[in-house]
Amino acid sequence: AGAVSVRFYTEDGTARGKVDYAPKAGTLVWADGDAAPKVIEVALLKDTALPGESPQTSQEWTKFFTVALAQPTGGAELGAQMRASIEVDMGLPPSFAASPPPLHLTAN
Repeated sequence: AGAVSVRFYTEDGTARGKVDYAPKAGTLVWADGDAAPKVIEVALLKDTALPGESPQTSQEWTKFFTVALAQPTGGAELGAQMRASIEVDMGLPPSFAASPPPLHLTAN
C-alpha cells in the first residue's frame, strides 16, 4: 500500500479566476491506510452586475469553472471522471453546485 496523492487545479469557464473565484492548485495526500474524503475549497468572489443589470437580466449571472485532477502517485488511479464543472450563481451571496457528483481517486 503506502501513501497516495493527486494534483488538482481549477480552470476558467465562463467564471474567470481572480474575478469570479480564487484560482487554486495543489496536491491532495492520503497517508497509508487513510480512506477519508478530501475537500478542495475554492473561494467565490463577489461579482457585480453592470449598471442596469439585475439577476433576472444579466446573461452572466450564472457562470461555471472546472476543478480537475491529474498526476496520481503511489499506485493511485484516476477514474473516468477527472473533471467536475462547478456552476456558480453570482447572486448575493454567491452559491454553487457541482456536476457531476464528487471526483474519485482509487488506490491499488
